[in-house]
Amino acid sequence: MACSRLGILLFPLILSAQGSFSDFQKDQAQSFRLEKIKFIDFKKQEDRAFNSHLQKEKKAISEYKKKLRALWPDNDLQKPKKLVQYSKDLHTKSLIDFEHNEVIISQISPAKKISKKELLAQLHVTLAMNHQKAFRQNTLEQDIDKISQGSKYIQSDSVDRKPLLLPPKERMKIKDITLTKKGDVYQLVYKLPKNSTYKRSLNYLVAAKSNARRFNLQAQWLLAIMHSESSFNPLARSHIPAYGLMQIVPKSAGIDSYRFLYKKRRLLSASYLYNTKNNIEIGSAYFHILYYKYLSSIKKPLSRLYCAMAAYNTGAGNVAWAFTRSNSVKKASKIINTMTPAQVYTHLRKNLRYDEPKHYLKNVRERSLSYQKLYDL
Repeated sequence: MACSRLGILLFPLILSAQGSFSDFQKDQAQSFRLEKIKFIDFKKQEDRAFNSHLQKEKKAISEYKKKLRALWPDNDLQKPKKLVQYSKDLHTKSLIDFEHNEVIISQISPAKKISKKELLAQLHVTLAMNHQKAFRQNTLEQDIDKISQGSKYIQSDSVDRKPLLLPPKERMKIKDITLTKKGDVYQLVYKLPKNSTYKRSLNYLVAAKSNARRFNLQAQWLLAIMHSESSFNPLARSHIPAYGLMQIVPKSAGIDSYRFLYKKRRLLSASYLYNTKNNIEIGSAYFHILYYKYLSSIKKPLSRLYCAMAAYNTGAGNVAWAFTRSNSVKKASKIINTMTPAQVYTHLRKNLRYDEPKHYLKNVRERSLSYQKLYDL
């Protein structure tokens, strides 16, 4: 009887508790829905901001190209392994070809003869240029940076002052340079010292090592990616657009990496990504995400490394496609895990969807081994 009475007394309390828990679940579900809606709305706002900025940026580039076209049919803009600077009157062009290790100084002068001494003076200025000076003297980049300042992009406080070309200890000897003339264009071509690309890597070795430790990677992987993406051009800009040493695309790798690092979804400006400290941090974080998150179902470390190298260029979905003709990494992993790393590498080189990532994987792998040997990593 006592148990029955106790049951009668507790029954309303149990109902009350069940009701409270049910209400709690409803509140939690409602809260989750609201947060999801807020995130979706925020994402839409960010996407609109990105697309709006991108249109303004494209317009600025298009207008600048129109100005150049009358004087320079080949303007060399938006080529990540080339950095070009034009004088205010657009008659002088200074081009650093990071891939082929050349500096070309050209000047248009229909009225008067240009002396070799004049172009040599501009060559010396170009060879001594640092990141910050090159950025501030680039009219197009300054116009685009002003557009970014009025948007939701995260700006950089400054672009660093590292040398554009060789480390300070490397002396450049200028000799045996011939002045050529074609039509109204006078030109000097200066060949940088042998192995200049590998020597430039010394400018970023400390950052590569520190980020490798931070993200549990290898410094030679990061140096090989910089070499392959930009030939160590810190002000690299592609048509995509992607920016800086590790060619970060703001809308994809930029957002993913910044959110991984700082728990916030943000768009990164060109000036932010031209800062080499920021660029190497974001690029290293993205490679970490690829290797330890997106491709984590691949068991063999070397097989996963080859896939991550290819994915940095073409995306994890395209790597999966090479094995399954679908974008499912989970399905692809089941096949990859039955293969040796050598077989995975060969398969990727043959079956990646586009030629560019096939060559990219080969370059990054070989350069990684070279940097490992060069710096005893």
